[in-house]
Amino acid sequence: MKSLAEEKIELDALLQEVKSAKRLMDEAEKKCKEANTEIEKLRKMMSDFGGDEVAKLYDETGQIITQIQQNFESQKQDPANQDLKKEHLDLIKKKKSADQREECLLQPQATPPTLQD
Repeated sequence: MKSLAEEKIELDALLQEVKSAKRLMDEAEKKCKEANTEIEKLRKMMSDFGGDEVAKLYDETGQIITQIQQNFESQKQDPANQDLKKEHLDLIKKKKSADQREECLLQPQATPPTLQD
């Protein structure tokens, strides 16, 4: 059986992993939005200047951006990534619970705040 401190350390480590994964997903989403902005700039340039080179560049860039977006969406649909937020919230609850249990063990004579008047 794990001690409370070991459990808390594991929960902290898992929480950090979830936060890191969420940060990476947020960064990927930001890059997709930036890519969409670039696509709009290329569309404007195409309409302003026309020409085959711009159309070719736009098409190649659009294909790359589409592939990035598809990869991002497939990662987003992955059940492991889809549950990150739920897992993150669960870990926070478990950590709070472990902290409360630890506090109760360290101060068993303390009266819970809800019972004080």
